[in-house]
Amino acid sequence: MQEGYEVITVEDGKQAVEAARRHRFDFIITDLVMPELSGWEILRYARQMHPQPRVVIMTAHGEEDTRDVAIQRGAWAYVENLISST
Repeated sequence: MQEGYEVITVEDGKQAVEAARRHRFDFIITDLVMPELSGWEILRYARQMHPQPRVVIMTAHGEEDTRDVAIQRGAWAYVENLISST
């Protein structure tokens, strides 16, 4: 714990939902493309939680309109990896 924040990490979307059932999160930072459940499914689940955590979606697989879709679906922020590996 640093600066008053506790960070919990998980390996996949299914574990993310399980962690969200056990803990109250202020923020959820999720990749869009993950095993088991996608970031879209994590966002949908988080929108049903009370109180709702702020969800930040990150991806290296974004399309032109992915940011707009993320915000329309209720994401608090969207981060796209713009660094090319080539």
